[in-house]
Amino acid sequence: MPRLTPMESIYECLRNSENFVLQGGAGSGKTETLKRTLAYISEEYPNAKVACITHTNFAVQQIIDRVGEDHTISTIHSFLNGLIKDYKKNIHQIIGQLFCVASVVRTSLENHEDEKAFKKFEHDQYKKAYEKYAKRLYQLKKESMPKVTGKRDYDKDPETYNAEINDHIEKINEEIHSTITQKDRSLIEYNETKFNSLSNLTYGHDGLLDIACILVKEFKLLRKIFADKYDYIFIDEYQDTHPSIIHMFIENISANGPVIGLFGDSVQAIYEDGIGDVNQYINRNLIKKIEKEDNYRCSKQVVIFANQVRYDGLEQEVAFKNKSSGQLETIKDRQGKVELLYGFEPAKPVRPKKPAKIGANATADKIEKYETDLIEFAKHLSQYEEDKVNYLTEYTQKLDVLIEAARQDGEIEYTVLKLTNKSIARDAGFPTLFEVFDSRFLEAKDEIEKKLSLWQFQSLFELCDAYQPLSDSDKMRPNYSKVIHSLKRNGFQLNTIKDKKRIQENIKEILNSGDGALKTLEKAFSLGLLKKSDSNESFFDRARVDLEFYNADELHGTFKQIYEDEGNTFARFSSHARVVEHDEFKEFSEENFDEKKRDIGKEVFLKRIFADEVSFKEILNYYCYLNEYLPFITMHKTKGGEIDNVLVVLDEYSWSQYDFISAFSDEVEQSKKEKNANLIYVACTRTKTNLRCVRLVKDAEEEALFRSYFLNAKKHNFLEMGGE
Repeated sequence: MPRLTPMESIYECLRNSENFVLQGGAGSGKTETLKRTLAYISEEYPNAKVACITHTNFAVQQIIDRVGEDHTISTIHSFLNGLIKDYKKNIHQIIGQLFCVASVVRTSLENHEDEKAFKKFEHDQYKKAYEKYAKRLYQLKKESMPKVTGKRDYDKDPETYNAEINDHIEKINEEIHSTITQKDRSLIEYNETKFNSLSNLTYGHDGLLDIACILVKEFKLLRKIFADKYDYIFIDEYQDTHPSIIHMFIENISANGPVIGLFGDSVQAIYEDGIGDVNQYINRNLIKKIEKEDNYRCSKQVVIFANQVRYDGLEQEVAFKNKSSGQLETIKDRQGKVELLYGFEPAKPVRPKKPAKIGANATADKIEKYETDLIEFAKHLSQYEEDKVNYLTEYTQKLDVLIEAARQDGEIEYTVLKLTNKSIARDAGFPTLFEVFDSRFLEAKDEIEKKLSLWQFQSLFELCDAYQPLSDSDKMRPNYSKVIHSLKRNGFQLNTIKDKKRIQENIKEILNSGDGALKTLEKAFSLGLLKKSDSNESFFDRARVDLEFYNADELHGTFKQIYEDEGNTFARFSSHARVVEHDEFKEFSEENFDEKKRDIGKEVFLKRIFADEVSFKEILNYYCYLNEYLPFITMHKTKGGEIDNVLVVLDEYSWSQYDFISAFSDEVEQSKKEKNANLIYVACTRTKTNLRCVRLVKDAEEEALFRSYFLNAKKHNFLEMGGE
């Protein structure tokens, strides 16, 4: 019996009401398969209700452009919010689960390797619960808890310590439920941020996912109502979907009717909160696996290399598509090259070993030798710190030379893919912008995007880009109708030729601005190109009030002085001489310290923003990067259209979460191998024709391993830097 094609297998699943997952590598045509699946449903089951879910608004628009708007097509958050938003009575009953603190539950020794591991785990669990309780207590009552009990004391009587914290947790949870009960349930809504708010009774992105799952689990009627809304629910890029959501659809929703179809690739799972693979459901026969081996994107050489990186057994093959002329491609049309340019990293300095401590009864000779060794250690440590700085400088210089050498390839232009936003910011021309946000926020990239949009820089960029496209692409053309529509919406009068000439002059003045970002933005407001929004005005008004408070508040000023004078941890702060003398700091808790520390970060950030440290040119560069107008992309932002020629920098940039050598080694944990291989696969397979990788290897063993994967590998000569 002939093997069914992937498309035929999907049709069979639809006819048999069977859940399926289409597993297809890069360029396999998953979206085209989704389009054909919808067309089949429209023809065979014209009354069927279908929902297509993906992860970003950009992806939503891409699917709509390909398949039309005959079905529900939305982001996962928009889809779930649409399902649950009208059931506020039910949400009111369960929303406390977002805010309540989980009690400590003891495990048993047999669940751990040994007693030492068991005790460490137990104390870690206690510490997490304690800190969550302390945080919630401070939020609700502005009351502080003492510092968490250390492991040594905890191990003496863990049952008592657990009982005490669980008693506290039970009481705070009762207060949380009481607070929620007293609030008007009509206030409940999705706030479209990262955060849940007990005071406002709103929930953020993750809270929305949690609430949807809880509702489906706890309310049988809602489970049935949600299931009855659709006959087919398709999830695009399933590997990036949260495990609880996949569980909800397959275990709960599907059991009540609709067919669930997943489209994606487990080897392209590069986000921590995604499910990755759905093997547990495949193994339980809850979902059928359909593999698609086609690759319509990459050259033959890139396909061969990418198959080496995959670890799931799926072997992609070059598949041919129609050219613009209407003719079908041949293998001659799908030729390219895969190369590695590498060099050896500089010798890494070795940290000197501190002399072992001597006992209290040591002889005079041993004491004298120990003191001499300490002096020598201090000298070597000082030299080590100097050598480490020199090493990092030389390493960075070598890597930059290697990247630049790899980009020199005749008339071929490469788009450079790097791991970190920080390294890209330097290349793409917005280093100060990134540094200002990176010194303030854990997720600098997200905050830049959010804040610049709030401050209306995105609107200003879009106006400028519509008038004079900032991309080098020949396909980009001015969109004057968008310019006119935007200006009219902002109240700009367009009645005469003189008015149109004024538009040209004003926009050119903004584009050529050499001023800071805020000054240029204010100029755009004064020229009538933008109308200042309420949110913009509100943010900067609040920011000025905050700065006035920081400048006038004596306690804040004193804390800041101590913090900057070697008191930048709670332990150092608590033992600082001025803290001991200062009455206001005597009952200062770790929560108080963290709150004041955040105040300092906020103050510094706002001062730098108002000082206009960031130029408007950097803002333009940032949005050009965001829209992929520049030849620099982070490896995590590589999902999207094909790129003719790609240069992947296989360097971790000191990011400890990654170790790219693991992707090519069979001597590491599988989870570590997969994490690194996934990111490399995603980055490299965006290539259409030519792929180049660069790497500074540490030794001959690493060199040999990389050369076994890259048949075309060349060692770079660093003679211009004094040789290797």
